[in-house]
Amino acid sequence: MSSVQFNCPHCDLALRVPERRAGTHVRCPSCKETVLVPDSSQPLASGTPPVAPVAAPPPPRLPKEDSHSHVPPPPVQPAAAESNELPLAKVSRASDDPVEPIADLDQHGRTDSAPPPSQDRLDKLGRQHRINLPRSIIYTQAILLGVVAMLGFMFGLLIGWSTSDPTMARTTPQSAIVRGQVTYAQENGSEVDPGATVILLPRSTFPSEKLPIDSLRPSDTELAPDDPTVQEIRRMGGDVARTGSNGQYHLRVPNKGSFYLLAISNNHPRTGVIKAKDLGEISRYFSGTSDLIGQQSYRWTKEALKKERTIVILFP
Repeated sequence: MSSVQFNCPHCDLALRVPERRAGTHVRCPSCKETVLVPDSSQPLASGTPPVAPVAAPPPPRLPKEDSHSHVPPPPVQPAAAESNELPLAKVSRASDDPVEPIADLDQHGRTDSAPPPSQDRLDKLGRQHRINLPRSIIYTQAILLGVVAMLGFMFGLLIGWSTSDPTMARTTPQSAIVRGQVTYAQENGSEVDPGATVILLPRSTFPSEKLPIDSLRPSDTELAPDDPTVQEIRRMGGDVARTGSNGQYHLRVPNKGSFYLLAISNNHPRTGVIKAKDLGEISRYFSGTSDLIGQQSYRWTKEALKKERTIVILFP
């Protein structure tokens, strides 16, 4: 393989580089400086860099002579003759490829051949794969996500309202249940009282306007779940029901506590008058309390509800 011979301009070391590296930069193996390879061989400098003399190895230590034996000293090997000729430095490792060419420095001051530090490599990869979005797009996406979440929440509420049973309140650890039977006295015993109205009203909550009483009068027909008065009583935290053919009723309120219980018979007339105290307290909830009770027997009592309770109502 043809080569180019020249001296390093920095340390004057004689170099020999393959001809295909002409015009490129190489690194001098002696002074480590960047050197431009000429297009053709140049006359080598007559003088060569001084070479440090090689020190001769110290002579081996001879054993002490005694009077009984004599060991001749080992022959001293003559030192190899030093040659004044300095061979051309061939910069090569395991192949004919000499000094690696020096690549141009990049914008960070590193050569392309040298691998960047690990953190710099990660930053470079991050910049390559980074997607830059304007803030307006990010804000718009955030607003859209919020609107979608709000619509989903409202849609869930609508589904819950449409599939729930409006006649019964949901049972929770704080709710209370009251069940029982309404009867009235007869000469030979008692009779069940179907169609009687039984109402639970929270003692600490009152309606903003007095409730109408038309749909609450005792009757053989069931209460309509979408009746405005029934819905308002349940929104207040109470409940209302009519007894079935066996005189039984079932009420559920969302919170435990103190309540008023109003029961109005459907089949047993009243013999006395409505008490003034009862009339005043019932009138805080309903308009036309006298028309609500009419001539029927009634019961107005205070009840403390904790979890489940059975209240049997007997009109005398």
